[in-house]
Order: sequence, then structure tokens, then C-alpha cells
Amino acid sequence: MTLAGLRLEAHYVVTADVDQDFGAGAGPMHSVHEHGVRDVISAMDGSAMDPARASFLLKGSRLIEPSRIPAVACPVVRERSPVDRASAKRIATERLIRKHSPAAPRAGQDGAPRKMACKIGPRSVRITDIRKVLLPKYQLRLKFLKRSYECTLVQNGSEALITESDMYECGACGKDAGKAALLCNSCGAMAHAPKPFGPHSHRCKDCGKTVCGNCAFRAKGALVFKKMLCGQCAGRGPGANRAQ
Repeated sequence: MTLAGLRLEAHYVVTADVDQDFGAGAGPMHSVHEHGVRDVISAMDGSAMDPARASFLLKGSRLIEPSRIPAVACPVVRERSPVDRASAKRIATERLIRKHSPAAPRAGQDGAPRKMACKIGPRSVRITDIRKVLLPKYQLRLKFLKRSYECTLVQNGSEALITESDMYECGACGKDAGKAALLCNSCGAMAHAPKPFGPHSHRCKDCGKTVCGNCAFRAKGALVFKKMLCGQCAGRGPGANRAQ
């Protein structure tokens, strides 16, 4: 594994409090009281980070201050950040208004249940903190046997998350094989897990190693059935032929 590069993406971490009570003639109907709500807004295009990824990064975060760029033995690219602090604050406020403005249930004049839109006002959102940070994205180059792969990962101090990668591309069909992809122990390609019909990978019947369809060998098994072998096991037995 080789560290091929480091990309620094600027983001704003916004912390806010949301407080508002909604009422009707019959009394209180709905209330919102959320304190310490955090959001991550991109300083490159103003987009909001996916909540699952933001939660991952903010947990023991490795986000760094713009003035403290780490020294690493690879090329470092710092992305442009045209979105200013005021714009990030406005975007975060609008997102919180949409998130906390539900349709609250209430009874109509005829007693039948109704739903009323409860829109939070801008004054109910108080930004308590906003800071600009850099998200380090590490670009790694990996080599498995005859194949090379690239991936990008981020970390939060105790865990790492792969955000981009070509590792899960099936070597047989070129489609995404997902996290259940199997590594071929002969060539290093990834492939879909074995399936009953049209499999892209196999498990050697003798040693149990996984091999892709291009590296598997078919040998005579019990009765009329064929068994799939890896190249090493096929070389020890008679009558083995390439599966594809």
C-alpha cells in the first residue's frame, strides 16, 4: 500500500440551537427544542455533507485547522473554497428550518384529525459556533498480486471510512460487486460472490481458495459433475481445463 496523495477539502462545521413553540386556539400544538445541533457545509460548493458521513467525521474528528496542514511525503492538493462564512451560516439556517418544520397533527373543527404545517422562523435558529476546517482525504494505491487499485479514505481518529474506490469493480462484468466481492487468489481481481448460475467467482473444491472465473479450472468430479479448482490445485491433478 502506498500513500499517493493528500487532498484537503474545506468545510464549515456549524453548531446551532433551535427553539420554537407552535400553538393554536386550543393551546400548544407542537414544539421544537434542539440544542447543539451540528451540520457540515462544504466551503467549495455550499452543499451539505451526508448526515451519516458527517456523524462519522465529527466523532473523534481528525478535521484540522487551515493553518495546520500536516507534513506528509506525498503531493498535497488544497481545494478552492469560494463559499464564505456568511453564506455557510445562511445555508445551515435554511437546512435547519426545513428539517425542523414538520406537519403537526391537530383536530379540526369537526373533530377530525388534521395536519398543520409548522414552519420555524429564522429567529428560532441561533448559530452558536461556526468554524472552518480542512477534511483530509488520503489517496491510497494498493496492489494485490497482478492488480492495482486506488481508494480514498477519511478517518475520525479511531476508524477509517473508504469514500471512493475501484476495488469493488467485478473483473468479469465490470459492475459493482459490493462489499461482498471476493478476491481472486490467482490474479488479484475482484469478482461477484459465487452464484448458482453464471458465477463470476468460485471456491476451489480442494483448498478453499477463491478464484475468479478467468483463473478457475474445471476438473472431473463425482459422477458426471465437474469441480472447480484454483490453478495450483489443478496443476496437481489430471484432466483439468480452464473454466472460461
